[in-house]
Amino acid sequence: MWKTIIQRLIMLWLFILLTLSALAMYSRGLHDNQQAGQIVEETYQAIDEDVQISDETDQVIDENYERLYGALRPNGLPAPHMPYWVNGNEIPAVKKLNVDVPDLKLDFEALKTVSEDTVAWLYSPDTLIDYPVMKTDDYEYYLYRLPDGTHDINGALFIDFNNAHDFSDKLTVIYGHNMRSGKMFGTISGYKKQKYFEEHPYMYLYTESGNYRVDLIYGFVISVEQWQDRALMYETNLDELLEYAKNNTTFTSEAEYTGGDKVIALATCTYEFNNARYLLLGLLRPEYD
Repeated sequence: MWKTIIQRLIMLWLFILLTLSALAMYSRGLHDNQQAGQIVEETYQAIDEDVQISDETDQVIDENYERLYGALRPNGLPAPHMPYWVNGNEIPAVKKLNVDVPDLKLDFEALKTVSEDTVAWLYSPDTLIDYPVMKTDDYEYYLYRLPDGTHDINGALFIDFNNAHDFSDKLTVIYGHNMRSGKMFGTISGYKKQKYFEEHPYMYLYTESGNYRVDLIYGFVISVEQWQDRALMYETNLDELLEYAKNNTTFTSEAEYTGGDKVIALATCTYEFNNARYLLLGLLRPEYD
């Protein structure tokens, strides 16, 4: 009898020890998770502080782009969309108008004197998106440089170095910073809400060979790991990209993709989780057939 009681006491003592050990491990793990959460929060705070540019830096980019606009648009504000212009020369009206595109009076010859890397201009009415688009083999060059090469935290818009410079690929990716000032791609996070999309359903892309209305079709959040592991930046995986975008879009669009459409993807940082990206997909509709 005493032997049985002793055995049960030993078993009870062992159970208590194991329970206390498990509680200690859980407490330590919870503390570690809290520390990790604090580190992530501090990291994002540092990112926010990094992209919250100073008034002085903001003035630099404003003055830089004002000079650029002055060189490219000598008449000031954007002109009516007709007639069709390329490099300052009016093209005879022999082409059939397909979609209306605002005429920004862009002079690509003048733009090339600022930088030979310029391949296009992206414009979104009633937003701050009104910038040249650059192309270079150095993926990081325009992360923190303006089109004229000036070092600046805003950087410039640039296309993926794997893409053709003339947007002839089925998929072209354009990268830009998500600036808290709203500059660069700081406004496309607005497409996480249906109302914002309905107010801004189109963008416009201007190239030396022709102009396009960009019919926005999907917007979605994705991790860098998914984006890279699934190689969604390559046109060979365009169908997979469109399927993912359709299943995860933050707004509903009436635009429809056909097999012959060319797609552009505007990519920027977002902060739902670590290494998150927001991508906005649009279909290129030529101004003229």
